[in-house]
Amino acid sequence: MVHFAVGIIQHPITNRWQPWIYREDDGTISLACLSSHDSKAFARLVAQMCLDARQAGKPVDLEVLLKQSQESDVPDPLPQATLDALIANIQNAATATSTTHTILGWQ
Repeated sequence: MVHFAVGIIQHPITNRWQPWIYREDDGTISLACLSSHDSKAFARLVAQMCLDARQAGKPVDLEVLLKQSQESDVPDPLPQATLDALIANIQNAATATSTTHTILGWQ
C-alpha cells in the first residue's frame, strides 16, 4: 500500500517554513522538503497545491508556483532529531498538528 502526505514544518534553527511531501511504498520512505519560506501561509499554499494535485491525479508544477514567490529559497536540511520526529508524527497520526508542523493531508 502506498501512503502519501504533505505538510509544512518550521525549521528549528532558521525559523523558515518548509513544505514537504512524504511517500511510503512497501516500507520504503521518501520525505522531501520542497522549498523554504518566511511566510507560513505561502508554505501552506505550496503544500496544499501538492495535495490538491495528488487528489486530482495530476502532476504538481512546483516550478511555476515557486517562481511566483520572491521569498522562496532552497531549504536548509532539518536536524536529524527533527526529521525523525516528523516521520514519527506522520506515521503515528494523520491529523497531527502543533505549532511547528502541520499535516495537511494523508492517503
